[in-house]
Amino acid sequence: MNCMNCKSVVDVGMEICPNCGFNLRVQRKCFSLSNMYYNLGLDKAEIRDLSGAIDMLRRSLKFNKYNIHARNLLGLVYFETGEAVAALSEWIISKNIMPENNVATEYIATLQLGIQTISDDIWMEPLKEAPIQPIADFQSVLDSFRGVQKQVPPMISSVRVNGRKLYEYAREGIAVTRPEREVTIYDIEALDTQKLQFRVSCSSGTYVRSLCHDIAQKTGNLGCMSSLVRTKVGRFSLDECVTLQDVQEGCFQLHTLQEVLSHYEPVEYERPADIYNGKKITLRCEADDVAITHNGNIVAIYQREDAAVFRCVRGLW
Repeated sequence: MNCMNCKSVVDVGMEICPNCGFNLRVQRKCFSLSNMYYNLGLDKAEIRDLSGAIDMLRRSLKFNKYNIHARNLLGLVYFETGEAVAALSEWIISKNIMPENNVATEYIATLQLGIQTISDDIWMEPLKEAPIQPIADFQSVLDSFRGVQKQVPPMISSVRVNGRKLYEYAREGIAVTRPEREVTIYDIEALDTQKLQFRVSCSSGTYVRSLCHDIAQKTGNLGCMSSLVRTKVGRFSLDECVTLQDVQEGCFQLHTLQEVLSHYEPVEYERPADIYNGKKITLRCEADDVAITHNGNIVAIYQREDAAVFRCVRGLW
């Protein structure tokens, strides 16, 4: 399984995550309670007790925000009660909450040199200030960050260390070692070398604030992020977005599952019981991540584990 704090792979029998020190016994207890409340919410939804279902599903997500089944069901229940905005919010979170299974996210960010803050952005008081060292070739510096790398999250973040969030330590002025996290920079491009503005396509879970800090450090500067705009998530760009007012007025169109997951290679599988039970399966295909279909309908996302063996990473039935 994966540690819910740092996402590192841990053995099922472990009690403490060796990477970040998170208490895995607490995690297993939370997951158990989350599943219990999910089942209660499912029962209430089946008998049309929608307010009771919402209450149970919210409790489920308090114990495990990664419970995708509970979040998707909560979205459906909200939709049944006419709360379209709340429903869409849950479905969007459900789509993006698991970084290791997400497709690339794209941002446009601006780097400011000469100051360092505890949050790695300009919205906190400077901790240090220093003269700016000019960057001769901004694009070459950015190119050096392409690929898989280790990144230290900002002190003002929700990453947990020993069961507490980093921003809680920061508020109390407690120094703590922050765990490195593996991220991937797929593409990075300078847009304005004078303003130090750049576009970056990265794996979900990447802190662009930390990236700005690291870019500045590599050039012998102090630095932090001064602006950030998310321009793309997977195949959906900012140009395709609608406003909350559009949603409230019903001026939107939901995408089909096939459209949303069109970047996955579809693979038809003839034994759906294996998929519904989450079993590992053997496939002959080139892609490492595939959409398993049955009778043309997507039922799960599978990921290559070893050679021709694939494991389930998310059920969609």
